[in-house]
Amino acid sequence: MSGPKPLSPGGIGSLGSLRHLFKEVCSRNGLACSMEIEEIDKYLPRRSLVAIYRIFQEALTNIVKHSGATQISLSIKKQARKMNFMVADNGRGFDIRSVSQRPAPERGMGLFAIGERTRMLGGCSPDPEPNGSRHQDIVLSHHPSQEGKP
Repeated sequence: MSGPKPLSPGGIGSLGSLRHLFKEVCSRNGLACSMEIEEIDKYLPRRSLVAIYRIFQEALTNIVKHSGATQISLSIKKQARKMNFMVADNGRGFDIRSVSQRPAPERGMGLFAIGERTRMLGGCSPDPEPNGSRHQDIVLSHHPSQEGKP
């Protein structure tokens, strides 16, 4: 198995680059994948789209490295004044609370980076199920004043 590489038609930060990354990860690792991505490029500044790409890139890396999954799904949906981002798999789950209490060298940087980027975007990541997380949800507020920003 190999983790995702930053392949990006349209440049990192475009939805095309995210689609390409997802298809490439699935293909290289023999994973069954489903993807539902609504066009959100016009609602977020490019730097936010780059951060979203990096969040998904890290989540996919974690799935490939740690979960043993055979299926992955990815979705991006705009609903009223918020945007929902989700990646899920059918692999082994983990207890986020247990992982977050480990000493820093044992935690790894992936979940930390996802959390920091989510906070940087003003978003939140709801607490996972207590029986072990097999999905990553991120919710960002959408403000009409952000439309059309580069």
